[in-house]
Amino acid sequence: MIRALKLGAIAAAAFLAVASVAGLWLMPYLRARSMLTAKVDWALQFPQTNLIAIGPSYMEMGFNPDVFDAAMKARGKDIHSFNLGIDGLSIVEMQTIAERLLAKKPCCLRYFVMSPCFECLHVGQIPDSARSVSFFDWLRGPAFVRYVFLYEQLPDENVGRLDYVKNVGIAVFRHHTNLGIAANRLGVSGFQGQTSADLTSASYWSRRPRGFEPVDHAMAGDEARRYESGLDAFANARARQLKALTEDPDTDSGRVVSDRMLDVFLAQVNYLRAQGLAVLVVIPPNVRQWAYHTAFIARLRRRCGAEIPVVDFGDARRWRDLFVPAAIRYDDEHMNAAGAARWSEALADEAAAWMDGRH
Repeated sequence: MIRALKLGAIAAAAFLAVASVAGLWLMPYLRARSMLTAKVDWALQFPQTNLIAIGPSYMEMGFNPDVFDAAMKARGKDIHSFNLGIDGLSIVEMQTIAERLLAKKPCCLRYFVMSPCFECLHVGQIPDSARSVSFFDWLRGPAFVRYVFLYEQLPDENVGRLDYVKNVGIAVFRHHTNLGIAANRLGVSGFQGQTSADLTSASYWSRRPRGFEPVDHAMAGDEARRYESGLDAFANARARQLKALTEDPDTDSGRVVSDRMLDVFLAQVNYLRAQGLAVLVVIPPNVRQWAYHTAFIARLRRRCGAEIPVVDFGDARRWRDLFVPAAIRYDDEHMNAAGAARWSEALADEAAAWMDGRH
């Protein structure tokens, strides 16, 4: 029995060693098909960039660098921005992207406009995507799992903590053995979700001007009428909730954004500031995920006061022109190209005032 166990252990070790070494030539293939790596690589193609906008899909689809930069220029600001938004970008991934970008681009960056997505745990839900396999290694995998266990209420009721543990474990195994990469590279299997067969930094992001993902679809018909008819009720309910949470964040917000979850984001802000970067936090004009946004705002204000500036574009009473007409929106959460131009103009106004207030 002991001899058999020894032989089995030796065989397993030899197999893993060979698989890992063989994967050295496969890893570039994988990383080029990971959204996280591909977009950072594309950002490095713009050496003049001094402002980064980062967040999930509503930032990716809603921040137009051309419109923003032109508006900033009209306000006397020499800004060259890049949209580093990525669909479903989690808080943990955001930190990795920032570190990777700053490690390769130490020059010129001065500002980070950040929109944290506490409802985003997508990367831990699809273990066989190029994004997940590339991202999760023996360090980032456990860090993500620890972050998931900070949640009192997970965003997706159909995905539990043990599901994330299993998915991350599979992705880490595939990352370090490169078995999944080899199967995909040889045509035996394909990565599922958050990727495509031809996704590389050269073939994909070169078609997206400075990271912006414009869409032409507009809400219309019954969808638009439902959305517009419910907007006032949404605005009032959100305002009442934010007022209640501002007075006492523990009344409800701990279920969706706890103090320990906030700590993870604040560590990122402190990291960026330590690199000499100024940070502006932005809440999107989003109707669907507003419970996370009000919870975050309330806890951030209680912890930091005005030390970390926040622009709340989710306030539909103040920023009504970012919510209606429905024709400027892709859906409840996202702007279309017309809406992105409008939001980018409004964000330029707030960013210019913020920059003036810092000097």
